[in-house]
Amino acid sequence: MKHFLLISTAVLILVNFLGKLIFINYDWFNFGLSSIILLHTALILYLLSSAKIADGFRVSLYVIFSALGILMFIMSQFSPSDLRNNWIIMLLLATCAIQWVVFFLVKAVKRIVKD
Repeated sequence: MKHFLLISTAVLILVNFLGKLIFINYDWFNFGLSSIILLHTALILYLLSSAKIADGFRVSLYVIFSALGILMFIMSQFSPSDLRNNWIIMLLLATCAIQWVVFFLVKAVKRIVKD
């Protein structure tokens, strides 16, 4: 699963780069933002696959984090290039923070239940 995740992330970033080269209206800002989102989603899914948590939690978090990654990727395509008053970037940051909080909460609960 980990190898598939790494290879699929590399392929998605390559397709994203090819999209940047093909489409003239695809800004470098959106390309960078969407690449960061792809790397973030791959990182959290990779850490989730290596975490020692129950299979039910792992599968449900895979589905939730993957769906959020797709949603965040789509949102990054429509983000304006200006960093000021950019609500989409704020939503992306909040979503990333919530994902990490949920990930570490599940790990902490697993550790508490184990003890």
